[in-house]
Amino acid sequence: TGVTDAFNLHSSDADLIMDLLGKLYPDDGEDGVGNRNLAEKMDDDNPTLRLAGCLAAVEAEWQERGLGMPPERRQELEAAAVEETDKVRQKKVAMLDVDTLLETVWLHWAKRREAAVSRLNELFVAHDTNKDGRLDIAEFKALIAALCAQEHVPEPSKKKTTKIYREAVEDTAEVEEK
Repeated sequence: TGVTDAFNLHSSDADLIMDLLGKLYPDDGEDGVGNRNLAEKMDDDNPTLRLAGCLAAVEAEWQERGLGMPPERRQELEAAAVEETDKVRQKKVAMLDVDTLLETVWLHWAKRREAAVSRLNELFVAHDTNKDGRLDIAEFKALIAALCAQEHVPEPSKKKTTKIYREAVEDTAEVEEK
């Protein structure tokens, strides 16, 4: 988990959806509670939001996770939008069904997560030079260097790399005990 956390490759689906909902339904500012009316707002049979706001929220959420919105996802969301009359401005605007938005985002996130896990497994196998099924600190540092080079990001400090390694070893020991 330390490696995936360090490269923003790990996040629960619930965290992603809740963070996105927080961007779609921001705090109304009255009491600072944040999203206190979210259940009310989502209680409609078919809640819709302005397409432009949806795209901005998705882009912001993916940017925070080190991702960009792929053009095909943007096109998919735009194609799913329908024109509705804005009750306040009395003009037609593109609206998107919230369920469609969340499903599209979740499916894309799941594919990205699977690809990241697959890539990390490949890197693990490639850097387990003695083929014992574990990475020692030297193998781990080589894996981190390769991953950073692939992602075009600076390598973490030796101290940070060692900390991530120790956390990964501790997590592995906890799993093996169960």
